[in-house]
Amino acid sequence: MFSIQTNVNSLIAQENMRVNGDFQSKTIQRLTSGYRINQSGDDAAGLAVANKFRSDVAELSQGVRNANDGISTLQIIDGGMNNISKMIDRLKTLASQSASQTFSGDRKVLNDEFQTLLKEIDRQAQAVGLDKDGLYAKTLSVFVGGGRTSGLGAVDTTNGTVKLDLGGAAVDTKSLNLKGMQVLAGSNTTDIGTTSATHTVADILNDTGNTSAAGYTDFLISGSGFSDGNKIKVSVNTTGVSDIDTLVSAINDAIGQAGAGVSAAANAFKQAGISATAYTNVNGGKQLAFNSSYAPIQVQAGDVKANALMGNFSVQGGDPATRGAALATSVHGANTTAGTLGAGNVTVRIVGGGMASPVDITLAGGQTMAAAVTSLTTQISAKQALVDAGISVSGGSVGTPLTFTSSHGDKFTVEATGDSANLLGLGAFQSGTAGAVDYSTLTGANYVASTTSDTSTLEISLNGAAARQITVDLTGGNATAAKSQTTVLAASNTITASNDALGVTIDGHLVNVTLAHSAPAGGNVAAGGAKFAAAGSVTVTGGNISSDSSKTGVLAASNTITSSNDTLNLTIDGHTVNVGLTHTAPTGGAITASGDTFDGTGSITVDASTDNESFDVTVDGVTHKLTLADDTYDSSNIVNAVQSELDSKFGANIATAALDATGNLSITGVATGAGHSVAINSTTGKTGAALLGFTPGSIGYGAAAAAGSAVDIANDIQTQIDAASAALNGAHATVAVTQDGRISITNDNKGTGHTLTFAGDAVTSNLLAFPAITASADNESFDLSVDGVSHTLTLADDTYDSSTIVDAVQAEIDDKFGANKATASLDGSGNLVITGYATGTGHSVAVTSTLGNAGATLLGFTSGTIGYGTAASGGSPLSLASSIQSQIDGASATLNGAHATVAVTQDGRISIENDNKGAAHTLTFNGTAVSTNLLTFSTVTAAASRSLDSIAADINQQISEDATLQKAGMKADGSGTALKLDSDGTFFRVNGGAVALDADLGFGVSGSTFNASAASNLTVATSKRTAVDSNGAQQSAAMAFTASNYASDDQTLTVSVTDGDGKIQSQVVSLRNDATARSSRSIDEAVASINKQLQQSNIAALQGIVAVKETVSGAEKINFLSSGDSFRVSVSSTANNTGLDGSASDATTTAGSVTSATLGDVTSTISIDTMSNALKAVTSISAAISKLGSAQAAVGRGQNQLSYALSLAQSQISSFSAAESRIRDADVAAEAANLTKAQVLQQAAVAAMAQANSAPQLILSLLRG
Repeated sequence: MFSIQTNVNSLIAQENMRVNGDFQSKTIQRLTSGYRINQSGDDAAGLAVANKFRSDVAELSQGVRNANDGISTLQIIDGGMNNISKMIDRLKTLASQSASQTFSGDRKVLNDEFQTLLKEIDRQAQAVGLDKDGLYAKTLSVFVGGGRTSGLGAVDTTNGTVKLDLGGAAVDTKSLNLKGMQVLAGSNTTDIGTTSATHTVADILNDTGNTSAAGYTDFLISGSGFSDGNKIKVSVNTTGVSDIDTLVSAINDAIGQAGAGVSAAANAFKQAGISATAYTNVNGGKQLAFNSSYAPIQVQAGDVKANALMGNFSVQGGDPATRGAALATSVHGANTTAGTLGAGNVTVRIVGGGMASPVDITLAGGQTMAAAVTSLTTQISAKQALVDAGISVSGGSVGTPLTFTSSHGDKFTVEATGDSANLLGLGAFQSGTAGAVDYSTLTGANYVASTTSDTSTLEISLNGAAARQITVDLTGGNATAAKSQTTVLAASNTITASNDALGVTIDGHLVNVTLAHSAPAGGNVAAGGAKFAAAGSVTVTGGNISSDSSKTGVLAASNTITSSNDTLNLTIDGHTVNVGLTHTAPTGGAITASGDTFDGTGSITVDASTDNESFDVTVDGVTHKLTLADDTYDSSNIVNAVQSELDSKFGANIATAALDATGNLSITGVATGAGHSVAINSTTGKTGAALLGFTPGSIGYGAAAAAGSAVDIANDIQTQIDAASAALNGAHATVAVTQDGRISITNDNKGTGHTLTFAGDAVTSNLLAFPAITASADNESFDLSVDGVSHTLTLADDTYDSSTIVDAVQAEIDDKFGANKATASLDGSGNLVITGYATGTGHSVAVTSTLGNAGATLLGFTSGTIGYGTAASGGSPLSLASSIQSQIDGASATLNGAHATVAVTQDGRISIENDNKGAAHTLTFNGTAVSTNLLTFSTVTAAASRSLDSIAADINQQISEDATLQKAGMKADGSGTALKLDSDGTFFRVNGGAVALDADLGFGVSGSTFNASAASNLTVATSKRTAVDSNGAQQSAAMAFTASNYASDDQTLTVSVTDGDGKIQSQVVSLRNDATARSSRSIDEAVASINKQLQQSNIAALQGIVAVKETVSGAEKINFLSSGDSFRVSVSSTANNTGLDGSASDATTTAGSVTSATLGDVTSTISIDTMSNALKAVTSISAAISKLGSAQAAVGRGQNQLSYALSLAQSQISSFSAAESRIRDADVAAEAANLTKAQVLQQAAVAAMAQANSAPQLILSLLRG
């Protein structure tokens, strides 16, 4: 069909031309750009993939540059290390030259070059960034890129980062142990060398006034892991010592022996690499020096001889120039008194003195004073902690004081309790429960009010400090006179005209009282508290309000925790926690020789020709003969020789040989626990066992795992309960230890359904005999007695108000007593009232608490309240009291200031009390009410003894005026039969003081006032200790410390340190002195607690910090030392400004501050100024070369590591680029063909278009024809 209107063929041709045109344009774009994808529409998915490859290439390209930069940096470092290696070679050359005895030149010239090279090594190490804590002396991160996570393949920057461990590659002289920590004894003016004109080493040792153990002198060394009570005593044998060189040799021998122990402290000491050396100061004088390879240390003189060797000489007139400064500090008591100690034990406590915790000496009661002094002396000499602290006691014969002495010069105090007669002159302070030395509560003996004219004295000492004195004047009589009370009014008493007259004479002034007659009434009891006023209500529940704790018996010392009794199944509200009790470490069998054979000077000679080379050893029943080679053996080689034989005969890890501190050989089985043993016997015909100091036939048995302390077991149980919180579903229990050593477990949740039960072999074996606590009702019941008949009334669990409580109580009364026995009602104030139906005398109503139940209190009743019925003409005790009071008050005009107060006791007695106390104040009674025995008052005469209430009020008034006792929260309670003293948890001691025999307040009268005057005080030893810290350590300023006397003075220290990787590590250290922990009673206890908590952090950078004690102008302070990592100490404030003073100021006590460490002078620990020092230098340089090699190896490893990473990155770049090209780039050949195709199609389309457009013209031709 031909159409003029629509040229379909033309339209088709046009569309194809457009398509062909687009195709041609895109082809041209691809050919001219070179890319297959020029816009998102070309290939959206392919473009995304290509872009990712392009991004990866960009990342890796920069990573390659990073790696090349890293390699360049390491190459620079490597070059610097090579130069340092050359300088160390020169150091060794110089040291070797000076070490020769044939060297005739000036060693000072050699040493000057030597020291200059050491400084140059430090400069160059810093220049290349490998000084300690330097720019590159850490783990370095080089980001190369291309990292992926395992499995998922996601981008992972950690995997794309190369870690270079250069933390141990520092090459400065300190890191190479050519410089480091050094303690210099004395000053630049000190000289104990052979050229000294006043005090050579020989002169000092020959001075008999330089006291020490015969032939020995002691140095005490503290550092990280061996401080406080675990400081190392280096006991130096001075036999054969003639000059500083031989002294240094003897000290190093002693250091080696001290580090040979098996304790953790001995091992830490050994690892510190401490040695002694002779140091030449700037004036040419010789000083003693102690070097440490890396650990900060403090060296303290242990006796006067050591003090002199450390350059501390006496300045006392008349003392020779060789005399060391006095160290001994003493505490003196008052004069002793002949007599016999009381029945109770006496405890003497020694606090401070360099000891990590106080040491208690118990003296049995009932012995004479002389015997007690002997016992005290014996026990002090046997207590290892006191021996290590150098503390002894002397004196004490009748009429002379006991003197306690610290030979080390530490500050310490002495406290004593239980010596009620002060026979020892240490005070008559009272013992607490179970003989406690101090306490937070103390109840005296029952008070007997018998005195009218004396003064009683109480002295209260907080934490051993000087006591605060309180005096109670009993001369004025009763401050609150004992009330004159009637007997309980008989129910049959009736007030009539024949017995209604009562004459009350107050201080001689008579008041004639007429007793009121009242209508008959039934007994009634009214509650208080207006519990059911308009908006009031109470809620009754059937559960415990405050469950009692379940407690074990006192743990027996013989208890042992084994696999047969280490399970405790604790069920809290139906949820069970299976607790496994921790076993303490068992021990292996051990045999120790005697005779101190290898004490540093001793030796033995083994010679098979004399049959002394063999002995038999039996380990767990297996016996072998051990044979030593012929040789001379001393402390340096005997252990290795015996150990070699043990390993050869028994095999490895069966038994170990060691020397104890006194030089005795010991053999210990490796297997521990009961059933394991070690025995020594003589080999037939051989004397080897005796030669070594063993007793043939000796057997040492292993010990089973022993029970931990009650505190350890409690902590163990609490930890496991806390860890099971997820399974307990909200249930929880609290574990504690009572003062008498019982373990207490309390269910934290109370009320219905809350129980606590126990099972497991720890219970069945009676190791921990806990009684179960079952749920019990506690506030739903009370006992009601009507006319002598009692029943327990129980309300249903509900909330009761004024609209429901009366019906509920009435229903219970009717149910239990029957109808018409008693009625419940509310009075006008909303108080519940229960009234008996029957009226008149002989009838009564009483409310008391049901045992273990708070129902009476919940409703507002006072337990024990009784309401009596009255006859038609009788009156209730309350109405009688009101009538008497009203008439006394009405007679005030005639009483001339006299007055009395009338009240009714809980049990229904009428009480009348004279308001005025003291001499001439009396209270007498007469009249028909008295003569008929209706009211049987007793007469109160003048100057009656003071009551406990009055005494307690007087004491509390004096406490309120004493700031020290106020801070301790002290208070007195006289509500019972004995005076009770309490604090807020602060520990205190009480001395009864010197008072008359009839003025005993319950705390004794036979002692003398002790802390009231300086003449009778126990003196406090002022510190004279001499200690020197190492140079080259990071250290804080010395911080003042005041013992924490108050329970409210908990303090926290935050120790923060930057570790080798630049991370900040922190440890919060707690100091307190209360029932929870006692860690700040003395500076020594605080230092020990700080170091213990730092070591328990298990963070090496924190464990490298040690707290030490400093003496500054006689005051002991705390300093912190570190092996080199910078640190700071943040100190919290305390309520009473005790504890550690973070301001480090001598003038103020400002806690709550931060002290940052500063770097002390780094000192060269080697020199070649003498031949002996040069020989040591050769050894040190050899070790430094090894350390340098390790550092160079670390740098080399880093270069190789980066080279390999660089190769991978370049390979990844090539692969990713190729992958992107395959997706994004155009195929030129294909696109050229497409262009030719497009051109042909375009030409065809044009021709077709022309043909299509000519068709309508043909139609017009037809029309024209």
